[in-house]
Amino acid sequence: MFVLKNTTKGSSYTATFKLEKTVSKGFGGMVAYTYGMAKDIQSVGSTVQANIPTVAGQNYLTTSYSDNDIRHRISGYASYRFEYGDKIGGSTTISLGMVSTSGSKISYTYPTSGGGNDLNGDGQNNDLLYVPNQASDLLFAPIAASSSFAGATPAEQQAAFDAYIEGNDYLKTRRGEYAERNGGYFPWLTRFDLTVVQEFSVKVGAKEKRNTIQLRADILNVGNLINDKWGVSYQATTTAPLSVASINAQGQPVYRLATQTQSDGTTTLLKDSFIKSATIDNVWQMQLGIRYIFGN
Repeated sequence: MFVLKNTTKGSSYTATFKLEKTVSKGFGGMVAYTYGMAKDIQSVGSTVQANIPTVAGQNYLTTSYSDNDIRHRISGYASYRFEYGDKIGGSTTISLGMVSTSGSKISYTYPTSGGGNDLNGDGQNNDLLYVPNQASDLLFAPIAASSSFAGATPAEQQAAFDAYIEGNDYLKTRRGEYAERNGGYFPWLTRFDLTVVQEFSVKVGAKEKRNTIQLRADILNVGNLINDKWGVSYQATTTAPLSVASINAQGQPVYRLATQTQSDGTTTLLKDSFIKSATIDNVWQMQLGIRYIFGN
């Protein structure tokens, strides 16, 4: 059962700082920085409340970062246009835009399936992860070998979990504490877009109206064209690094560490918090356009 009531907890604010150069002699540009922070107890009061990650249960939610927390965003562009010719001439405009944002939020929890993962006993599998001072503080069960995995002893899992925590900028700050709802975050992502507009103009008729053929090329995520590692977003290997294998006679949970699949198809113990995302949205793309502009 959920108990809903009004609250004054939660707040948000956004501040933007901007420097802009108006276009003169063909050159213009802008750079802006936005900082925003949003905290709430829950983003939506409905049946999805049961899915909100928590430590003590749904009736004891604490103020945490909102799903819509922005934090850092840097954007800008620079553009230069030069013209040439008179009766027969044209112009070239080159523009470079950039957007760089801090990563969206992550909640580290135990898996959302399996009855043993409901460690606080509230009937919901949405419990926030406890980050030990050292992984040897936790009990681990062996992982059996398979065709793609050599198996792992409890000691190997403890060492791998410690390395995983230390490699995560957020989790290593939570040693001896629970992870927070939306406390984790993806790495920064920076992308550049390049636009080149070429115009060919000619003055025609008695009134010498200027007609123009315009060719345009937009290269989205142009950095990826130069280096295939640039402008590529990340995906989390998992947000549930530990699962409960059993509860021992003393009432203590016994865990297993998650695994991850390598590019060669083999399986290893979890070691990376994030890997590069290999999708069509993470490679450079080009679009070409042409249009004819009649003179007035």
